[in-house]
Amino acid sequence: MEANERRSALTGSPATDIINSGGKHMGKTSTEVKQRWIDENYSRYAVSFRKDSDKEIIDYIDRRKKDGLKTSEIFREALERCLNEENAGE
Repeated sequence: MEANERRSALTGSPATDIINSGGKHMGKTSTEVKQRWIDENYSRYAVSFRKDSDKEIIDYIDRRKKDGLKTSEIFREALERCLNEENAGE
């Protein structure tokens, strides 16, 4: 069934739409609770790299992502190596 056909099959009733869409709809309250939990348990960092001067870093990240790693896993792995090197020098 195409996406447009699925949408037209929905009735407009939230309860029925959830059932018809395979239960993939999350209510507003559930979304708010999940976002609150994420905000309480995670720190977020935005990182930008220059395409010209940081090409080697960008290529490394892209290679690791192709290997199946998530961006946060790539950064965690690299930062843990830095911390280990720093602690080894003390």
